[in-house]
Amino acid sequence: KQWYQRRVAITVGHISRLYPYDLHSMNLGFILGLITGHNSYLRDIPLSVVDRYTPDMPFYGLTHGKLCFGYAENAQYPLAEKCGRRAMEVFPLDSWAAHSMGHM
Repeated sequence: KQWYQRRVAITVGHISRLYPYDLHSMNLGFILGLITGHNSYLRDIPLSVVDRYTPDMPFYGLTHGKLCFGYAENAQYPLAEKCGRRAMEVFPLDSWAAHSMGHM
């Protein structure tokens, strides 16, 4: 079962890179990274799309918040803090960023 979940996470990560505004694929890959324990997905999937978002776009804060969580789960705390602060500047109620910042 886990190999299947991992394969799906890789596939939706690829879809996210092709279609960076498809939040469903980013979220699915991210959640599968949580479920399977592949922390690199938590960082790599949001990282692959974050530069496509600008502060005036919807989900800019969410993308930075998820990237913050991914960095924190991979022990990259300075990068996590930078992304978390950016996410909370744009959208102070961002749950991923607030949760991630709590890990530091």
